[in-house]
This record gives sequence, structure tokens and C-alpha cells, in this order.
Amino acid sequence: MINHLVLIKLSDVTRRDFCVAQLQSLERLDNCESIVVAPELGQAPNRWDIAVISQHRDATQLEEFRVDEFHRQVGGEVAPFVEAMSSVDFDSDRVAVSA
Repeated sequence: MINHLVLIKLSDVTRRDFCVAQLQSLERLDNCESIVVAPELGQAPNRWDIAVISQHRDATQLEEFRVDEFHRQVGGEVAPFVEAMSSVDFDSDRVAVSA
């Protein structure tokens, strides 16, 4: 399973609920097995404001998600309020977990 993790820092945190709602609408897409959109709990300063984790069967499905027209539309709605964004893709089947 390929995991796509995106961290978003907002330029205007008063728009957080709007951005979260927009990002949650991505769950309707068929090229995503699951998606979690989570606002930061606000317990520490200098943190990212929103985390998005989507899961995809394979790299092909992830690429379909990236270029999906609705995905791009949602990105366009959120972009005016984004100060910074960072992402990483990883294969959860190859993640080493230590106890």
C-alpha cells in the first residue's frame, strides 16, 4: 500500500475549517483507497496546521490521484490559504516497525 502524506501550513488559520472540508471532499475519488484529513490539535506552537494521509493500492493509482481533475480543483480552492506544504510517499508494506 502506498501512503501519500501531505502537511499543510496555512497563511490564515481562520480558514482551517474551510480547507479541511475541501480536502475531506477528496474521499469521493475512486483512485484512493482511504483518506484522512486531520487538523492539528493546537497543543504546540510552530506546527503544521493540517495533515492529509491518503492510501493507494500502488504507484499507478497514486499517479491517477495526483492528476485527477477534481483533486486539482480542490487544490485550487485551498491554495490561496496555504503558506507552505510538504509531502512524502512511502510504501507501508516496507516500513520497519520497532517496539
